[in-house]
Amino acid sequence: MLQNKESKPMNSLRLFSSKIVLLSNIVDLAGVFVVSAAAIIIQLFFHELPCPLCLLQRIGLMAIAYGYLLNTVYGNRANHYAYSTIAAIVTAFIAMRQILLHIVPGSGYYGDPIFGIHLYTWVFIICMVAIAWNMLIIIIYPEDYRHEKLIKKVKVGKNPLVKFIIYGYLLVIVLNFALTFFECGTTQCPDDPNQYMILNNFISQF
Repeated sequence: MLQNKESKPMNSLRLFSSKIVLLSNIVDLAGVFVVSAAAIIIQLFFHELPCPLCLLQRIGLMAIAYGYLLNTVYGNRANHYAYSTIAAIVTAFIAMRQILLHIVPGSGYYGDPIFGIHLYTWVFIICMVAIAWNMLIIIIYPEDYRHEKLIKKVKVGKNPLVKFIIYGYLLVIVLNFALTFFECGTTQCPDDPNQYMILNNFISQF
């Protein structure tokens, strides 16, 4: 009987910690959604078309958020963080590649800086933070991933705000694919794009 009484506070503590971690996943997912949406707004309203490396980084951000999406919908699991971490590592290499292309003084840059830092540098910073955060969560809360009953209790996918973030994330993915198609068509994307290939070809026919 004493063992059962002691287990209830422990289960409550684990449930509380799981909820905290899950809320962090929602915040992480929302953060990626905001960054990706901002990139689309910059593209549409400031006519800064993404280069091939930029497009790969956008895909990488979506892949990072995929792990947080799974945690939000299905509960915290270590393999979800693994998906996000692998995506962050790959995306960091892509962003670093673009940083190194412009690291020499006088070699120019791509796009206007935001708060003094270019988007590809921001992406690298985001990837480093995501990797460190994912590893920290797995180290601090290793027991959460061995309690399936607790995992099932902390789903919040039916929350209206969470639904908005999830659908916004999915909408950003669709918009990215659509804009990339208009920009590049079915051919290789140009290194320094300045027009939407599909739209220009369509307009030129009239």
